[in-house]
Amino acid sequence: ELAWGALVERVKALAMFKHKKSLGGHRELRTYVKQAAESLGDRALWERFRDAEKLHVNFYDSIFEPDEVRESLEYVRLLLSKIDSILAA
Repeated sequence: ELAWGALVERVKALAMFKHKKSLGGHRELRTYVKQAAESLGDRALWERFRDAEKLHVNFYDSIFEPDEVRESLEYVRLLLSKIDSILAA
């Protein structure tokens, strides 16, 4: 859940600093990330966000095996780094 929270805050920062847009709920986050991925031509951005969503769901439902959680956490870490690079540009 910490990974999801870190990603949400990073996406909100990206939206605010790059587009002067304040994001609210989960649907707005999804829409923003999907549009950002399309505009950047970076499908992996969207796919990694969906991986993070799965971790968020798993926090409540515990459906993944530990190795799947570790793999998804690595994807989120890579996504956070990617967003940091976009923010720094």
